[in-house]
Amino acid sequence: MTFCQLAHADSLREICNGLACSEGKLVHLGAQRAPNKSTLAYAKEHRPAALFEDLFYTSLNRFRGQQGLGTRKSKFRFKNKLLSLDSTTISLCLELYPWAKYRRAKGGVKAHVLLDHDDYLPSYVLITEAKQSDVRVAQSLDLNAGSIVAMDRGYNDYALFGKWTGQGVFFVTRLKDKAVYEVTESIIGPLPHNIRSDQTIRLTGQQAIKDCPHLLRRVVVWDEKNQREIDLLTNQRQFGPTTIAAIYKDRWQIGVSRQGHIVQPVKDRPRPTDSGLVAWEAPWRENKTVEPSDNMLRKEYARRTRLQCKVNADVASLHEIPVAQTVDNARKQKSWPKRVRCGSSHRRGISGDMV
Repeated sequence: MTFCQLAHADSLREICNGLACSEGKLVHLGAQRAPNKSTLAYAKEHRPAALFEDLFYTSLNRFRGQQGLGTRKSKFRFKNKLLSLDSTTISLCLELYPWAKYRRAKGGVKAHVLLDHDDYLPSYVLITEAKQSDVRVAQSLDLNAGSIVAMDRGYNDYALFGKWTGQGVFFVTRLKDKAVYEVTESIIGPLPHNIRSDQTIRLTGQQAIKDCPHLLRRVVVWDEKNQREIDLLTNQRQFGPTTIAAIYKDRWQIGVSRQGHIVQPVKDRPRPTDSGLVAWEAPWRENKTVEPSDNMLRKEYARRTRLQCKVNADVASLHEIPVAQTVDNARKQKSWPKRVRCGSSHRRGISGDMV
């Protein structure tokens, strides 16, 4: 199971083939050869779930103690615990998992992950049905006072904001486009270059004011890369606007793929220091497209030109020597002899002689 998780293997065949390529490393674990698929299938069926749970937490504590994924990239001055809350839907075959019915002809489960930014390892993972609401899972979390939770706009729930504000839990998220509020205070004066506005607001919706009567903060940040404005909503009124923007940016650079793997950008993703434990590393899940260089385009153009010249030469050779489509054409091209009868002689037992 450890190799399956580290190598991102998706089937028993892939696990067996990967272990077979590293039999020299298996000797250090006391295994002389890689297990068969039937052995792994039997173990998976008869081993209790508590065994794998204990193995997971043992590996997690060891990996976290060694800082396998590195430390926090953005150095903040505050000492609060910074967390990211996100979820992803993992597709499943409905015929193999009928209990995971998601849509009419589609199955799936949803993985809810609470990520710790100190070491970029999950501190809480919950797998539910794909129909489970993200807000309900967020409401069931028991967070310590002073924690800062960064999340996307899918977790916008004013009752949740009011509950966390009363408990002393801070959040940073995106503001809804159709949110109704009034500005009670606005900072007048020079702001940082990427901050367009810093306001203190109060929700004025009929139900919103009942769910969250507290004052909130709206920070408008200019995204230079995508040339757009981002409206951030938070209940943290002590930090500067650039710190609020940096908190959400740190969460923005980390996501969860559809397979449940944590995805980071290439330039910010740390490499494991003990990568020799596995036979091979699965390709990293990239979250951006790499533009081809001019040299790559020239090589691709030259390869296609050579391939086209070869195809043209093959077509020209077919026109010079037509393809034999019938037996008669083949005989004419290769000058095969024909069967002829010997005049009018009909000997007994001989119907025709070859000449």
